[in-house]
Amino acid sequence: MNLRLDRRRFLVLSATAGAGLALGFVTRWRQAAHRPDPWLTIRPDDTALLEVPFTELGQGTLFGITQIVSEELDLPPGAFTATTAPMEPRYLMKDSFYTGGSGSIRPLFDDWRRLGATARALLVAAAAERWSVRPDECRTEAGSVVHPNGRDRLRYGTLATAAARQALPPDVPLKDRSEWTVIGLPLPRPGQRAIVEGSLVYGIDTRLPGQRYAAIAQCPVFGGRLKEVDEAPARHLPGVRSIVRLESAVAVVADSTWHAMRALAALAPVWDPPAGTIATAALDAELDALLARDDLKLYPVGKLGAAEAERKRINQALAAAPVTFEQRYRGPLLSHATMEPQNTLAVVNADGAELWTPTQHQTDAQREVAKALGIPVARVKIHTTRIGGGFGRRLKVDYAVQAALVARAAGAPVQLVWDRGEDLQHDFYRPAASAWLRAALDPQGMPTAIRARTAATNDHVVDDLEAPWYGLENLIVEGGMHESPIPVGAWRSVDASLTCFFFESFVDELAERAGQDPLAYRLKLAARQPRTQRALAAVAERAGWSRPGGRALGIAAFAGWRTVVAMVAEVERAAGNVPRVRRISCAFDCGTPVNPALVRAQVEGGITMGLSAALREKVTLEAGRARESNFDGYPLLTIAEAPSIDVILLESPAEPVGGAGEPPVPAVAPAVANALYRLSGTRRRSLPLLG
Repeated sequence: MNLRLDRRRFLVLSATAGAGLALGFVTRWRQAAHRPDPWLTIRPDDTALLEVPFTELGQGTLFGITQIVSEELDLPPGAFTATTAPMEPRYLMKDSFYTGGSGSIRPLFDDWRRLGATARALLVAAAAERWSVRPDECRTEAGSVVHPNGRDRLRYGTLATAAARQALPPDVPLKDRSEWTVIGLPLPRPGQRAIVEGSLVYGIDTRLPGQRYAAIAQCPVFGGRLKEVDEAPARHLPGVRSIVRLESAVAVVADSTWHAMRALAALAPVWDPPAGTIATAALDAELDALLARDDLKLYPVGKLGAAEAERKRINQALAAAPVTFEQRYRGPLLSHATMEPQNTLAVVNADGAELWTPTQHQTDAQREVAKALGIPVARVKIHTTRIGGGFGRRLKVDYAVQAALVARAAGAPVQLVWDRGEDLQHDFYRPAASAWLRAALDPQGMPTAIRARTAATNDHVVDDLEAPWYGLENLIVEGGMHESPIPVGAWRSVDASLTCFFFESFVDELAERAGQDPLAYRLKLAARQPRTQRALAAVAERAGWSRPGGRALGIAAFAGWRTVVAMVAEVERAAGNVPRVRRISCAFDCGTPVNPALVRAQVEGGITMGLSAALREKVTLEAGRARESNFDGYPLLTIAEAPSIDVILLESPAEPVGGAGEPPVPAVAPAVANALYRLSGTRRRSLPLLG
């Protein structure tokens, strides 16, 4: 979705008396608004308030946007307070309030710049009017407008109210890149001390006077319901206030989370599971069968005719090729396993519902709570709390709906907190998927045509399977969806965490079959993609790809969200002959890194998460339910297992700003898999690699 805004969609407004200059956006979603709330307010004390409709997930979005606005406004970042805007229609920038898809900075980089530049132009105009000089004779510096004589200056705070009376300029020039003094600096993010000390308030830490606490048990089988429950074993335990039955769950409301969980453990609910439950082995077989069908949905690549004509052409090329190569790959269901389990604090009364929830999708939370309670959407108010890990899980709002229903039944403020078992067994998982890739090869072993097919649970899983980082034309992608009750959703980098593993593993096998170096082979494939070639060359040099020695190295590339990535993994044998990833080098080109320190942290975090998933993470189904219920059965990467990570930040000033949240993840699994092959001689085509 194109979120670019134009100058005509800014509106200057004067806030309450003495509040200074306030500037807001009027987007195409709210063009009828007469008085949008200010996004940027310059206050008389020379400070600025920046309110944006995006959730802080720990990725540094709010500070990144602050740096962009600060640059064009010429006001130091330390003078800003940045917050998530209230969930009100006047802040709506797209079809709904949500945070995901690297969409807070990537598509709006120039718009945030224009916000700061417009405010700066109005302040300069106010100063020029007071001095009776031309605005273009003035300059700005660190929160002040400087007189043409170079000596006199007026602080922004003293000009703010007058600036609000200025006419909106027809256009505002943006700084040339050579003039930047804030964008591109690795400034420390505010609030780090609170995170380290544990004083930062997350959703699970939110408190209201008189609130109670709830624990919940849901039907362990996907799609099942609550049949009956004997409340007597829990009802008279200390601290228990009430027991609430939901359609597919039972909750205990008590004076503390401990009391609620202890009482919940005393219950033995009887469930009514659906017919036809599924297990992992059967699911894998059904996905493989789906791959062989002729009616998979076609996703053509290139501009060589209609979809069916393209399919026919590629299939004819495969049939006529003297040499072909094909292989199959597989990826499992994955949990998000967020550090902060799902939780919401809800108040429901005659006036409506009010929720404090760590959500990535405020609009869905509001809509689904209203639907569950049978009240108008306007009577549901959502407060977005700080989130202890999102990764796409909190785009779903099931836990918020449950909290509202329990609070209504309890007649008091209730904070619902899931335990780890509920969190792992009732996730919206990354889909399980199988892939089948087939290529026609020329005498040098290079592909002349490729057909890539996938089958997945409740999701086609085809994004990026055409490998845009190579720009191949003779390639078609086909996808099939396996219908099942398994809940699935977005998982950091979405489909690409699977499809990059499929394609980059296949490329490695093609290179081996051609008797070519995997790096050289990829450089040939990327002949028309200079950013990919540059990233590959940079990471290979840093990792010592050509350096002699007994090291086992694997390489992979990826491009998505306007960002290009190349990765090299180094693997060795540790104690007990167990493979260990020693080092991961990553060349990361997101066009312009607004804050290199934050981008580097995102890359390191994405690599760590991608490696954890690649090595051991998987959700196993037994009789229609997830078997794993805690971290003993769903092991995450430990600190002792974490490799050294070397990040090379590349810049492409002529390219749009790219994302930093999702792109670090996809190339990890294939790079490690390819390195493990060189270490052991055994090709691992299924994830997890060590599971």
